[in-house]
Order: sequence, then C-alpha cells, then structure tokens
Amino acid sequence: MQTNTKNTQDTITRKIKTTKQKIASIEMQLARDKIKKRKAVLRKKIVLGAFIVDVGMNQYTHDIILGALLTAKENIEQNDQYKQLYKTKAREWLDQQLKNSNKKD
Repeated sequence: MQTNTKNTQDTITRKIKTTKQKIASIEMQLARDKIKKRKAVLRKKIVLGAFIVDVGMNQYTHDIILGALLTAKENIEQNDQYKQLYKTKAREWLDQQLKNSNKKD
C-alpha cells in the first residue's frame, strides 16, 4: 500500500513540477511578447518624430505640431480624398529626399 501511495505522490509531484515549468515558460513568453510590442510602439514613435524633424516642423511649438496633426486627422476622417492627397505629398517629398541624397553621393 505504501508503495502505491508513494508512486502516486511522486506522480503528482512530477505533474506539479511540469505544470509549474509550463506556467513559467508561458509567463516568459508573455514577457517577451510584451517587450516586443513596447519596442514596436517605441520604434513607431521614433520614426514619426523623425518625420517631424525631417520635414522641418520641429521649428514650431508642440501645440502647433499637434494642432496640424489633429487637423490632418480630422480632414482624413471627414473626406477620404485627403488620404490620397497626403499620400501623394508624402511620396513626392520622399522622392525629392531620395534625389537630394543621390546628388550628395
């Protein structure tokens, strides 16, 4: 009887240990995923901030820049044609930047 009880206890102990390991593994994966998401959000913010600097808007105060962005957002939400207008302007600007960088090389 004692052998059966001991085997059962050993089995339960192993299952508990395995379950704890699985939980720890899942927690580590969740932590890695959270870090990846934070890094992606941070990278996006850095890129968007770089655009503000690159187009020369950094000469304006934060409230002017925010107001301009909010106005652009409202325009896009009220009229889809603004999306195309802004995309076209962005592509033209990027093309010009590329041409300028090629001239320097």
